[in-house]
Amino acid sequence: MSYPIYERPSNPSPALATVFAWVDACIAWDADAISATLSDEEYEHVVLPASMNMPPSTSKAAWLASFKGFVQPAFEKWEVRTNRSACNV
Repeated sequence: MSYPIYERPSNPSPALATVFAWVDACIAWDADAISATLSDEEYEHVVLPASMNMPPSTSKAAWLASFKGFVQPAFEKWEVRTNRSACNV
């Protein structure tokens, strides 16, 4: 089955523009660009499963340090894909 190619709107809402920025940053595997899409206030990132015993990152800076120090080096290749339902929201 062939799906139509999603075309981004020329003037997306601020929320949708943030989603596009996050997806682009993930595709580029750019930790600083990913971080730029996250809130500076009240940020908490919890790693699951809890059995990994990793404490939550309670600030964007803590998340960024963890991401650059552990997550980013653990993956040689990162690929983001969307499915039809996600593109037709």
